[in-house]
Amino acid sequence: MDIPRRSGGRLGSNIIPIILFLLVSIGLTALTTELNNHRRRADSLYALGNRLLETGKIAEANTYLGQALSIYLTVGAESKDRKDYSKAIADYQNAVDIYSILYDSADTTAAKIQSQIAYLYWLTKDYSNSLDYYRKALRIRLAELEPTDPVIAGNYTNISLVHYEMGNLEQALANQNKAIEIREKTLGEKHPELAENYLNLGRIYRRLGRSRTALATFERAMEIRANALGSNNPGLAPIYDEIGSLQLEAASYQDALKNLGKALQLRLVSGKNPDLGLAGNYNSLGSVYLALGDYANALANFRKAAEIELVLLGANHPDVASSYNNIGNVYSKTGNFSTALGYYQKARDIWTAALGQDDPSLATVYNNIGVVYANQEKPAEALPYYQKALSLKLVELGADHPSLAYSYNNLGNVYEDMGKYEKALGFYKKAAGIWEASLGEEHPNTGAVYSRIGLVCDLLGQPDSAVSYLARSIEIFEYSRGEIESTELQATYSETVKDRYEAIASILIETGKPGEAFSYLERSKSKALKTAFAESGAEVIGGGMGDKLEESTELEKELQALETQLADEYAKPDSLRSNEVVENITTSLAATKAEYFRIAAQIQADADYSSLVRVNAADIGVLQSELPQGQMLLMTYAAEDQLYLFLVSRQGYEVRSSSVKRSVLDDMVARCRTLCNDTYVKKLHARNRLFGWDWTDDGSDFYVNEVEPLKRILTDFYSYLIKPFEQELARAEVVTFIPSGNLYYVPWGALMSEEGGRPLFLTERYNWSVLTSTELFQCIYRRSGADGWRPDSLLLVGNPTGAHLPSAELEVSSIKKVYPNSTTLTGSRATEFEVQRNASHSGVLHLATHCRLNADNPWDSYIHLAKTSNTDGHWTAAEITNQSWKRVRLVTLSACETAVGSARPGLEFESMAKAFSLAMECAPSIVATLWPVADESTKEFMLTFYEELEDNTKSGALRSAQQEMIDHELYSHPFFWASFILIGEWR
Repeated sequence: MDIPRRSGGRLGSNIIPIILFLLVSIGLTALTTELNNHRRRADSLYALGNRLLETGKIAEANTYLGQALSIYLTVGAESKDRKDYSKAIADYQNAVDIYSILYDSADTTAAKIQSQIAYLYWLTKDYSNSLDYYRKALRIRLAELEPTDPVIAGNYTNISLVHYEMGNLEQALANQNKAIEIREKTLGEKHPELAENYLNLGRIYRRLGRSRTALATFERAMEIRANALGSNNPGLAPIYDEIGSLQLEAASYQDALKNLGKALQLRLVSGKNPDLGLAGNYNSLGSVYLALGDYANALANFRKAAEIELVLLGANHPDVASSYNNIGNVYSKTGNFSTALGYYQKARDIWTAALGQDDPSLATVYNNIGVVYANQEKPAEALPYYQKALSLKLVELGADHPSLAYSYNNLGNVYEDMGKYEKALGFYKKAAGIWEASLGEEHPNTGAVYSRIGLVCDLLGQPDSAVSYLARSIEIFEYSRGEIESTELQATYSETVKDRYEAIASILIETGKPGEAFSYLERSKSKALKTAFAESGAEVIGGGMGDKLEESTELEKELQALETQLADEYAKPDSLRSNEVVENITTSLAATKAEYFRIAAQIQADADYSSLVRVNAADIGVLQSELPQGQMLLMTYAAEDQLYLFLVSRQGYEVRSSSVKRSVLDDMVARCRTLCNDTYVKKLHARNRLFGWDWTDDGSDFYVNEVEPLKRILTDFYSYLIKPFEQELARAEVVTFIPSGNLYYVPWGALMSEEGGRPLFLTERYNWSVLTSTELFQCIYRRSGADGWRPDSLLLVGNPTGAHLPSAELEVSSIKKVYPNSTTLTGSRATEFEVQRNASHSGVLHLATHCRLNADNPWDSYIHLAKTSNTDGHWTAAEITNQSWKRVRLVTLSACETAVGSARPGLEFESMAKAFSLAMECAPSIVATLWPVADESTKEFMLTFYEELEDNTKSGALRSAQQEMIDHELYSHPFFWASFILIGEWR
């Protein structure tokens, strides 16, 4: 704000000494009674002066009026300091009236008094009067000063700030730009005062929904202020705040964390006492941590904010209630519902005391209390709180306000949980109608409630309606990143994204449409890969396509921010919502969406990259026609209560299901991985029971405790996954499994049935391979032509420096004896540069090293290679995509040490397979492992594999290597051989 000096500015020479005298005599610590005495004195002098004017005694009148003016200015300044704004306004208005009597024409001193009144009205949030007085001051200054005078720039700045508070953003923008233009001309483009203007300008752009422009403007403010004050000055903290908050809105949480953390650091090192800016900083950081799921840090930051507010504002201030509400949100997210309820009730009590029990602001906390009860599966207890939240909103907003959609949705949730599906459907449809009208049919909020409507329609026995709503919901979800529903909306939805696909697939299967169900289940994988790519930061592909992908991802983030801003603006009461803001955001949204689709269309033209920006729908009929004769696809999908198996061949397709819970299968996978993991088998080895493994039931404790549990899991898997189609699969030349979820981690080759009193493994029955998705199959089909291929030149990479795999070095030397034309890279020679250089003219890339898979960000999964001065030895999936290998048809990840997680099972392999498929111009094939394997046994396994590969298909060679290990006197335990899988082209 351009705040006038307390003196009131330039006055007549006979007035200034009086003002100075009175300032000293009253002092800043004058008591209220003294102020009132002075004010009464001024009133008397003012009245006396007016009477003297009426009698024509002008000189004498001016003396009294001048004294009254001086007192009014002084007591007005003191009242302002005491925050007695109404009296200060009255004092300054009297001063303006007297000044107009004493001086025939207004001058800059009058403008300063007008500005002071405007500022006081701004402090009291009376923006209409504030704007009126700032405009009066501007008219005076424009008549008195040069149009480029910096004082006029200050006036434009103040007018802009008032327009901003009133929601008149275009006027705010125009006035702020006028201020910047003047200051740049008169003060120079790097003058420190411009930093505040650019900061204000960025806030306007941010509220207009122009995120990119806002960010660039904040960065300009940062540059100016850092140049003037240094890069570590606390004055930079508010700018870091704005940038971080902008990134929080765009769901760029790590960037937000970095900038908000910098703001906090600057505030803490300043040595100043904690203020509300620091409290706001802690609250923003808490919001980022909450969004990231880091609840411990979220809680710590919200608590720090509350501690500062308690000291500065007192225990009964509404801002303290807001922080209590935030703390309650953390406890609610972590399932500590009783503590969450306590904080929500504290917030409710403070807001009720401060605002009254019927204030609409209480709707938020009533809603949150309802969420707590709903999450505790107490819908009857949640219902009255949701109803109270709705009633408060109805009084303030009316029945069709966009904010009511959240309450209607919440009530739909509760009635659904109570089994009152007709009522639930009615409330969901009310919410959908409001969001359709305000946000549009493409908005994620609309899509989310379509999902609930579809699920309730299914419960009501309306399958056609259920499919229609669920399909529309999925289309909307696939367009977005799926993370842009508001916190309030997210808190009320219990279903996961996977449930949308799962629900529609179940209904389609039940209604005799298995082909459509298959497509939706594959789309769920495609969506997961697309999301993983977006979360990788888009730095995956190099060159022109990389630029397009990066631009696509940035546009998608901008769309996310705009959609969130639009929903937030519509959620405001009519008195606070700006139609101008809504119009601007809607316009920006349409333009950004058009640009996004333009770039996406260019990427989609290349089939290999289209899945990174588009969810690809698998057509089961197309798959049939593309399948080589003799190949069958068996897709497994575990729903919550059903296991679905889809068998596709050239002759047709069919689906079968069994009633087994996903949780049961997940437990089986976890147990199987435990029993085959290196940690467990080391214990067997320590007991001298690993080598020479025997499946025979000899009645011993060892069989009961160690052998039988693994045997039971492998036979149960066979029963669930293979038995339903056992006869059909026997006719296949090769069976290709397309798993999903935790079924990615099933050791397919080791699935067991018993025949003739001995175990018979799947790899002994069938020739088999694995695909991560049908998208990978279509990639193989596009690049077909591998029939009759045999390996010639191999690039053998073994035991890079730091891998500590001595047998891996022996492994590659043994393989080289079989393929003498191979190139071998070991130790310090096994660098990224050498691997990339030699891979370009090799048919096989064999990597006998560690492969660490990253479940949180699959594109950060990496192959361990030797470090150099220019590389870190981590050859990531993102970096692999930038390769171009014309001859490589097989990549073998030998002796891998996998570090797979369970956040999004299988996506690690999806992305690694995708990375190699982008690098390989031929049909991609990858041999990988499901768990860490032994160095020595892997050497023998791989030697057999490559010996068999000379006259066999890739899947046939892998199968032969596994069969030899099954019969090996030392390595018969599945740990040694079942970990290996072939992903991709099997021939």
